[in-house]
Amino acid sequence: MFIELKIALRNVLNNKKRSILHGSIILVVSLLLFFSDSAMNGVYNQSLRGYLYLQSGHVAVEWESTRKIGDMSAAKFLIDSSFDSDNKSDNKEAVRKLKEYVTNNNENIEHVFYSIRKNAILKNDDKNNESIILYGLNAENKDMIISTKTLSMAEGQMLSDNKNGICISMSMAEDHNYKIGDKISLELYAKDKSQIKCEFEITGIYNNGAGYDNLYGFINHDRLKELVKYEDDEFDLCRIYLKDLKDSETVASDINKYIGDCNDVLKAEDYNTASVFYTSISKNLKFFFVVFTAFLLIMIGLGMQSTLKLNLFQRLREFGTLRAIGYNKKKMFFHCFP
Repeated sequence: MFIELKIALRNVLNNKKRSILHGSIILVVSLLLFFSDSAMNGVYNQSLRGYLYLQSGHVAVEWESTRKIGDMSAAKFLIDSSFDSDNKSDNKEAVRKLKEYVTNNNENIEHVFYSIRKNAILKNDDKNNESIILYGLNAENKDMIISTKTLSMAEGQMLSDNKNGICISMSMAEDHNYKIGDKISLELYAKDKSQIKCEFEITGIYNNGAGYDNLYGFINHDRLKELVKYEDDEFDLCRIYLKDLKDSETVASDINKYIGDCNDVLKAEDYNTASVFYTSISKNLKFFFVVFTAFLLIMIGLGMQSTLKLNLFQRLREFGTLRAIGYNKKKMFFHCFP
């Protein structure tokens, strides 16, 4: 073995430029694969995390208008869609059954949020108005978003004691030179279609996430409920978080069976089927990275194969000598690949 290592070292030193080139290629490719894999995993995790903890939940219980948007739409949970206010009695019965199910099965459920989210217009002095999604938060929901690292704070608070406080994205703050303490004017529509004009004070700025995560303006849940004139049992989307994510499909099915005749009004979907766009795009990103990695490795392998063939051809005389002094095929192999 000592002789083999000595011969291998001699072969490496005989052509220093080629050895350095091979070593550099292997190092660069290894680093490229490492950083690419880390980046793709980051994109995959952030996309799925934002979808789960800001949009759908593990199980999304949706009104009919939300389901009609379609599960391939990226905007399914980003645009105004809510209950039919003319169908009040059926709505109340559906919500009653949903809350009854949640109470009876709370051993499997970690969080339940009856979310209110409304599209609004951010009015600016330069008349460069911008869309913003007002997202009603309570303390429990805020803690979950922070603890799961779905979003992180740049400064201030995501949910403050100020009832008219709002937390916006860093992207929005930079676009309009907003800072903590600035006042912003918003326009939105209430349940009865009346236009609401209100003013909020920026009490927090969160770090940018995925592009669609930067559209949110987080405000107090009760304040948003008051603005849009919702009654106690009215909400835009019920997001249910389970103790075991794997139970999402079963729980969605159980909720629909429990609600029964009210499924035309309110229906549950697990996160995989609620919006195929987000779950499939995350998987597709991983798939394309695997294909890219495989292609890169094949190209590198072919290049190294050609170099190895040339190297072996140049050393045929040396191999003949080694065979003549008693080297068997196994020793010859380890001589080539020390």
